[in-house]
Amino acid sequence: FTAQSWVKPSAGPAETRAGLTLSAKHLSGSGLLAGWSGTVDDLDIAVSLAGTQNRHSSLVSMSGYSALLLQHCRASIHRQDRNPTIDLSARLSMPNLDGTATLRIFQWHDAAHLLLESPILQSQLPPKFQEELAAFVQDGDSSASYPRGRPIMLPIDVRQGTPTFGNTKILSIITRMFDASHRQG
Repeated sequence: FTAQSWVKPSAGPAETRAGLTLSAKHLSGSGLLAGWSGTVDDLDIAVSLAGTQNRHSSLVSMSGYSALLLQHCRASIHRQDRNPTIDLSARLSMPNLDGTATLRIFQWHDAAHLLLESPILQSQLPPKFQEELAAFVQDGDSSASYPRGRPIMLPIDVRQGTPTFGNTKILSIITRMFDASHRQG
């Protein structure tokens, strides 16, 4: 496990005023995610806060920052022969936390398999969603839209710190399936 932080009190609005990086390798155990007993490798997080026009504002006040930048939050999950990687990046204005994020799933086919193979995680999924995800995985090798070797990239709007998925085709489909199955059950 390694961590590094830095502070540059006089940074301008386009510069990093404070930042933090964290890295860890080979994290394992059931406490990582509810019901997950696999190994997370190469966990890497880099986050920073951009300065404001007022170079003399307090370092401990949110008014001293113009944006929260999640340069990346990346994790590889190893379990048997599967090795998906999930990466999230974002730029959010301060203090409202409005902006955009991008979720990238590399080896998405393996990630979907792991989700469907974990009994505790699977129990959290509506049955209709499980069926659709299983069909999506089966069609993955021949899908022109989401070929198995290409990552899935999902843009996410964030408003007041809450992600909204209305602008993303696949997430809106997933959200509709999730909502419909919960209304039925």
